[in-house]
Amino acid sequence: MGERQAHRPIEISLLVNPATAWARSIIAGVGDYSRSRGGWVLRFETTGGRQTEYLPKHWHGDGIVARIVDQEQHDDLMRLGVPLVNVGGIRSWPGVHNVSVNTERIATMAAEHLIDQGLRHFGFLGVKRFSPSRERWRLFRDAVEPAAESVDCWELSRRVGTGTQASEQRAQLIDWLSKGPQPIGLLAWSDEQARVALEACQMANLAVPEQVSILGVDNDELICNLTSPPLSSIELGIDRIGYRAAELLESMLDGSEAPSEGVHLLDPIGVLARQSTSLLALEDQKVADALRFIGDRVDGPLQVGEVVASVGVSRRNLERRFKAATGRSVAAEIRREKLERARRLLLDTDLPVSQVAYRCGYEYPEHFITTFRREIGEPPQRFRERMMRKQRHDPHQ
Repeated sequence: MGERQAHRPIEISLLVNPATAWARSIIAGVGDYSRSRGGWVLRFETTGGRQTEYLPKHWHGDGIVARIVDQEQHDDLMRLGVPLVNVGGIRSWPGVHNVSVNTERIATMAAEHLIDQGLRHFGFLGVKRFSPSRERWRLFRDAVEPAAESVDCWELSRRVGTGTQASEQRAQLIDWLSKGPQPIGLLAWSDEQARVALEACQMANLAVPEQVSILGVDNDELICNLTSPPLSSIELGIDRIGYRAAELLESMLDGSEAPSEGVHLLDPIGVLARQSTSLLALEDQKVADALRFIGDRVDGPLQVGEVVASVGVSRRNLERRFKAATGRSVAAEIRREKLERARRLLLDTDLPVSQVAYRCGYEYPEHFITTFRREIGEPPQRFRERMMRKQRHDPHQ
């Protein structure tokens, strides 16, 4: 790569198909970084299609963020000799930095959420002939198995669509859901597959979440908030992939980061619980009562002793049964519920962080900020700003 002319803007090409909310979030993340540092010019296509994965002839830019889709594209981009970061998420490519979301954490978050509902039967709705879907299914199965009485998988074509084939797929899915054990906790590959599962339940007169509890991935709010009931989903924070890719690109451009192979995995933000998984089916009634008590009083300075007193057993007895049923201590559940409430208040209201802290039962905002940063990975105000930027950059929300 030759030396850039003095004071010439840095030109970065984004080879990411903008046809999906996932891809647009990545582009938005790169844009956020570009605005924060200044001096970058971003080149990208505004419409989807195969052409978005390749550079124009006689391109002479400085760096590339790409969704590398095949070996030919990888080899062509490597020959250019410029800093390159892959944001594909499907696989990692040698010789370049690869940024993606940690799929193992997606699987374990999903398992923890569904197990917390007291479920003991689990399913995964995946995508046919798609290796990342198979990998997530394997990780989800491993995560739920210690608590599971049964776990099964069903696969759909990538896009169900309409027509005869779609009708056959929906009929097969209805048959699978109807004949399987209930209640069942279902993790779908994405919110789109979760929507299809919800429609299948409605056609089969299966109650959601009482008989089938459905959890999607991506938190596509166009889908999640327009279904009935609204869909719970795992928020991945995809814009962080673009932001991290741009950070790596910057470090390679200034020489502080070697342009070599590396895998950078970002943990998902967490489960945004809506009505499609709001089920409490625990067999231990004392634990179920304790969970309800926590949920009803999570907006105050709740102590473990108050929870113990509410259910009428000894602290040692409740802690043992609570751990067996949920995998967590009572104190850990109180913290989890408070943080979930905080996330919703940060996203759904304009309350200042100090008021969010107060409404989640924290006496001191500093304690809330420290806890939120430790558990979520970023301070509450940054979390709110990043999520709001994501919504502004996604025209479908």
